[in-house]
Amino acid sequence: MEERRQMNQLETILHSLQTADISAAARDCRLYLEETPVSGEIAMNAKLKSMGRPEGLKTVRTYCVRSYTLEPISPFVRAWGIANGLWVQPEFSPFGQHWQEVLDRGSRLHGSGIDATIIAVRAPDLVPGIELRTRFTSKDDAKSAKEALVTQMQQLISEVKTITGKPVVVLGFDIPDCLPGGLLAFQGSLGLAWVLRGANEAVADYCAWCSDVVYVDTETVIADAGRDRYSGVNWFTSKNPFSALSLRQLGQAIVRATLALIGQERKCIVVDLDNTLWGGIVGEDGPEGIRVGNEYPGSNYAWFQRWLKGMEELGFLLAINSKNDQSLVNEVLSTHPSLVLRPDNFSAVMANWDDKASNIERISKDLNIGVDTLVFIDDSPFELERVAHALPEVACARMTGDPIRTAREIMECGGLDRIRVTDEDRSRTSMYVAQSRRKGLEAASNTLDEFLQNLCMRAVVGTADAVRLERISQLTMRTNQFNLTTRRYSVEDIRRMAESQKHRVFWLEVEDKFGPSGLVGVIVVEVSGDKWTLDTFVLSCRVMGRTVEDAFLGGVARIAQKQGAAFMLGEYAPTKRNGVVRDLYRRLGFLAEASDSPDGVTRWRIPIQRAVEIRSSFVKLEYGCDC
Repeated sequence: MEERRQMNQLETILHSLQTADISAAARDCRLYLEETPVSGEIAMNAKLKSMGRPEGLKTVRTYCVRSYTLEPISPFVRAWGIANGLWVQPEFSPFGQHWQEVLDRGSRLHGSGIDATIIAVRAPDLVPGIELRTRFTSKDDAKSAKEALVTQMQQLISEVKTITGKPVVVLGFDIPDCLPGGLLAFQGSLGLAWVLRGANEAVADYCAWCSDVVYVDTETVIADAGRDRYSGVNWFTSKNPFSALSLRQLGQAIVRATLALIGQERKCIVVDLDNTLWGGIVGEDGPEGIRVGNEYPGSNYAWFQRWLKGMEELGFLLAINSKNDQSLVNEVLSTHPSLVLRPDNFSAVMANWDDKASNIERISKDLNIGVDTLVFIDDSPFELERVAHALPEVACARMTGDPIRTAREIMECGGLDRIRVTDEDRSRTSMYVAQSRRKGLEAASNTLDEFLQNLCMRAVVGTADAVRLERISQLTMRTNQFNLTTRRYSVEDIRRMAESQKHRVFWLEVEDKFGPSGLVGVIVVEVSGDKWTLDTFVLSCRVMGRTVEDAFLGGVARIAQKQGAAFMLGEYAPTKRNGVVRDLYRRLGFLAEASDSPDGVTRWRIPIQRAVEIRSSFVKLEYGCDC
């Protein structure tokens, strides 16, 4: 009977894929894979092989440059790709041909169509025999081995980045199993385990220094598979050192890293209160009766609050969705002596007796972010089930008695990994608090013009520099609503275009009477003779609807005129999320060009003499560059 239920689950997922209900497919896929580790991924992969790419799934082609057999990871990468809304197509270099791939210009690595490269090389394949060197005889000997590993990995990463120009996922060295001497390998800096860990640390530092490269710590990831993380049978029969459980963990990690690299991220963690943020029911136990603090079980909830605060400091928004009285919630958040989180840590608070799915939709609307960027945590299976079915785009996780397990489950949902943190990330919550004050001003204003005038907005336009590359890339990756073409650009892409004579990359920073909104706009222009084509035009949802886009485009147009442009061209490529800018170019005075594009893409043109007249009477525009 259980086998039949699991087969029905799989058929439901496949039906959702075939009918382009991607959110439902991803939701059900996560549940299915959690219930059927290994066998679920293998069964799903067998079905996916006979399918074409379902409509609505983003294709990601990965190419693995490897020194050992890793093809058996494919079912896990593909299945967890579906669980995260991706159609992952893994390819692999020939066995042990990692350097040949780099040197041979006719290799697949030098070809086109690769979205991300995975580097998977074991230490013995760079320094032969190292796996049997349980302990080195001297510090110089250990240092020499470590430097040989690090130098080769750095060179390999650099070459792969240069060849593909695409994001790279690097798998760290694993520590070989069953070393001679057992514990000897862990006794001090001369032990092989510490030499490999030191090499991993240096490689991780190098990855952090590079742009669009993420390090995955293989040792940590496969530890979740326990004692059976390695497989002697697999190694001796096919040169694959890992067990199926380890491959499952690595496959998940690769998908998570890929999501982070391509900018497919969650933005807001929504939490229940009773038996989630604290123990007990505040409406019954009173503020003094809830459990949170240093003693068990209150220590569970204090730890969870600290974890959430850590996520907030990395740029994730926090919100509350609880069936409670607002006044009581405000009292507890403001005065309870043991709480880690306070009112200012939350960008939205929904404490009422409404349906929680409806509240989540309101949170999405109030924060002006997509429902598919939310994670919801609750202790009630009933509430989670209702939200999951009403809003399949929302990733749901249950708060149990083990908050560490809950946090791990949340992270494994995908989309919550950060590989870079910008100044805007660190100040995001305070920016949304300021946003609520703006809404208060808007509500008190008689007209939209009065509201915009009283904001006292100031904006600065500048050209891309090293300090802002990360944030510029981040905006192109994350912005879905005010995004005319939805082209996604890595840091390396932005750097390359900023240095090119054929492109211009502009940024926009905005502030008003309530404080700075940070870097909120990006325009990428392709220059061809006297024509400036708007390749990318994105604006953060934080400043939408305030005529900031008018000021930005007009400012860029005046720079274009100075540099000899006669026309500006624009393009709008419709998606499910960017309908808000469908008529932007028409509103700004562009004229539509004839188009027979089957995908609905429209193209627009405006003489530069008219483009320079585009401006906002509510925004004082300045230039942060000598343009």
